[in-house]
Amino acid sequence: MSCHHLRVASDDKTADPASGRSSQLEVERTFVADASTEPPDLVGGEVAEVREVAQVELTATYFDTPDLRLVRAHITLRRREGGDDQGWHIKVAAADGARLELHRPLTRSQRPPAAVRRMVRGAVRDAELVPVAQVNTTRQRLHLLDSDGTVLAELARDDVTARRLLDDETGRPDGAGDSGPEQRWHELELELVDGGAAVLQHVTTRFSRAGIAVSASQSKLRTALGDLAPVEPVRPTATSTAGEVVQAYLLEQWSALLRQDVILRAAPPEGVHQTRIAARRVRSAVAAYRTLFDPAQARVLKDELRWLGRELSVARDVQVTESLLSAELEDGDAHLAGSTATRRLARRVMNARRRDASAQIIDLLGSESYLQMLDDVAAGIAAPMTGRAARPARRELRRRIRKTHRRVVRRWAAAQEAPPDERSELLHSARKAAKRLRYACEVAEPAVGKRARRLRLRAKSLASVLGEVQDALVLQQTAIELVSEAAGHRSAGDVSFLLGRLHARLDVQIEHLHADAVKAARRVQSRKAAAWLG
Repeated sequence: MSCHHLRVASDDKTADPASGRSSQLEVERTFVADASTEPPDLVGGEVAEVREVAQVELTATYFDTPDLRLVRAHITLRRREGGDDQGWHIKVAAADGARLELHRPLTRSQRPPAAVRRMVRGAVRDAELVPVAQVNTTRQRLHLLDSDGTVLAELARDDVTARRLLDDETGRPDGAGDSGPEQRWHELELELVDGGAAVLQHVTTRFSRAGIAVSASQSKLRTALGDLAPVEPVRPTATSTAGEVVQAYLLEQWSALLRQDVILRAAPPEGVHQTRIAARRVRSAVAAYRTLFDPAQARVLKDELRWLGRELSVARDVQVTESLLSAELEDGDAHLAGSTATRRLARRVMNARRRDASAQIIDLLGSESYLQMLDDVAAGIAAPMTGRAARPARRELRRRIRKTHRRVVRRWAAAQEAPPDERSELLHSARKAAKRLRYACEVAEPAVGKRARRLRLRAKSLASVLGEVQDALVLQQTAIELVSEAAGHRSAGDVSFLLGRLHARLDVQIEHLHADAVKAARRVQSRKAAAWLG
């Protein structure tokens, strides 16, 4: 096999020397090329010089479960020898083509060490990790430098030899380590070092002018796996069935949830928000389109994912409250007596809460209940759907969106008619209904198109405003708790005064947000947004 392409990557690196851990965010682009393709002249813009550097030999062994759970979730695990970044690498697909790469030190053992196995425990659960492919690379490198000699990017010419290590029939590693045919290809790979978006755009433009087009070429691992590599789900269209549309969405969000699990394990409580969103998307899709699921199947999915959302809610509230509290205390109060004491108190309290939240997440991720939840959700998503799933997506999904839309209208009306002391709880209920409508439309977009997108955006706007109301209410409660924490402090009077001002300011903010929510609700209920529902 002969395969040639150019790959563009950018990274933003962080490291913890004490733990031997580091991470980087990569953005890759692949371009079509053949054996005769040469990169164009890249001097220009910020690039003042192209300089040759030492060649390196790289050997990478990739690990996964026999059924390739990591590949399916767009997670890769490899042991690499050679180069500046040798070690154990876990790569997690992120938004817009980016990848988060986590590093751990190289070990003598050829098997993944316990610390690495823990990082992917949520994705693999109790399945065995086995070597699935080996990739050897001879890399010739060029550095792209600016006028000060700073390395903006590295251009590598790779000569790649790869083979899979899984037996075609059993899906298990072959004892001889030679289960698949050897494959060879060449790559040109550009990786940003200290360069930014302008350098990436400059290189991309030069490639384009040289006739080097963007390619959908697969990763080294997928190329090595050949026909054993999992097939990527086909994006649904207007002619798809309801089941095809919903199933594709559930699989996408399930993979996202597993990737966030890795991030949570690497740096709790980072990733909490995105984990909750992925779980909520699955739960909302099942709730909105429940007639496509067996009732028991739907109940398990909703209950398990609701449990996960509750378990992570404390950590998320800490993140949001800490951010908002810091901003509010800096807003116009710096010159007042007691402001420094108030900020110190807030930092002390929120630091303690953050530590508790991180410990809670670590306990959660290591619990049997959590791992069982993941198994149950995986089984629920894979279970057969009802006969209604075979119906045309446009008609079947539209019917369910109509019911979800009516739920928003009812709950919003109930909140507006309620007395003030009951309104906050009913607004929160309306917010949850708006979120369900948002994700129900998101599921249907590939089949329904711009009408579903328009309603989704309006539901998202309503849910966002109501979310700000909820955040303000939580912040008010935190202010009250901080007043209690300040009791006996020598600046207690000043602290109470400042926190009282904050509470009053939030009252005004909530009123303004409510006015914004009224406008957002009108847009959700407008004829233009909802007429297509019938």
